[in-house]
Amino acid sequence: VLTGDVEGVVRAWRGGDAAGALPLGKLSSLAVWDEGGCVYVAGGRVVHVFRAVGATASDAPAAAVGLALGEGYCLQKMQEVKSDTTASINVVAVCGRALYVGGDDMTVRSYCAAQQGDATRGRVFRGMTSSVLSLAANGVLLAAGGYDGGVRLWNVATASSVACLRAHTQNVSGVVFDDPRGAFWTASADGDIKCWETNTGHCARLIETGAAILDMKIAHGAAQDARLMVASEDATVKAWALEAAEGGEAEAPAALAACRRHIEQVTEHLRADFARQLERARAEQRDKLDALNAEKDEMAEENRRLLSTLRTVMLENERLKAGCADGNVVYEPCSPPPQHSPVSWRGPITPRRDSEPGSDMLSESGRMSVA
Repeated sequence: VLTGDVEGVVRAWRGGDAAGALPLGKLSSLAVWDEGGCVYVAGGRVVHVFRAVGATASDAPAAAVGLALGEGYCLQKMQEVKSDTTASINVVAVCGRALYVGGDDMTVRSYCAAQQGDATRGRVFRGMTSSVLSLAANGVLLAAGGYDGGVRLWNVATASSVACLRAHTQNVSGVVFDDPRGAFWTASADGDIKCWETNTGHCARLIETGAAILDMKIAHGAAQDARLMVASEDATVKAWALEAAEGGEAEAPAALAACRRHIEQVTEHLRADFARQLERARAEQRDKLDALNAEKDEMAEENRRLLSTLRTVMLENERLKAGCADGNVVYEPCSPPPQHSPVSWRGPITPRRDSEPGSDMLSESGRMSVA
């Protein structure tokens, strides 16, 4: 058993005991894949490629060769595949001589990692809308699952996008091809496993596990013995026979067919009952709404009557303040005006000078004064 940890160390275990350790430097969390007879260790921007070789007493120490596996075997380091981006590598997939690397830059890059020396970069597959978390390739198609629940397929030869599926509601943790049945499977942290037809992109089957899925693989064997292996957060690994998943209604046992028919009948009954309850609830809501509208109209009419009464009272108050009642002016009694005696004139008044007799009629300022 090979493991990679957050300290950047790959360890080999046999029978529960540590057989050796290989520090790979200050890298991020390591992930280990065993594909095509080689071991791929991804950490940070680098993928280390190893192969298992036989070790004898005359060979170099295990530390110089790679990682000792015990019992005369060790991992010999073949390559370091360095990504030409600054994003971290999340997943690796191998198909033939091609190594596919997906990471946080929302792209998948292919390399030729089957020879010694530097890896040769191939194509760049674009179109993902989130970080790449899962990969699968079958030589013709490349499938990638993203953090946002989407799955995209490309043509390997042209790097052109073939399909984009909104497969799950949470991150896609596993993608595998099932070529004998012309399908591919996706698994997600939402607990669902889905089977998709490769030619049409139609979801042919749904399996609800009820637990977040961490990883998914196909245990290849004979066509009738292939198993879909799923590891979940509930600390279980479940297996499904792919032939059973692919079998049609005619091939199902009689008991299973009867059970399906019963489930369909119950489902139809529940749908009809739900439709009746929904219609009843809608009718009750309509009646309540009509009652509320009628009450609203009554309150509006009452408000209009109150406003009319208020205006009448205010107008009456203004009339009282102005001394009016019922449109008639009311005068308060008062005493008659005083009577003045008529003024009698004895004749015209002729001003005279002070030197003349009777000058007492004028003051010193020349103004007329009346005694």
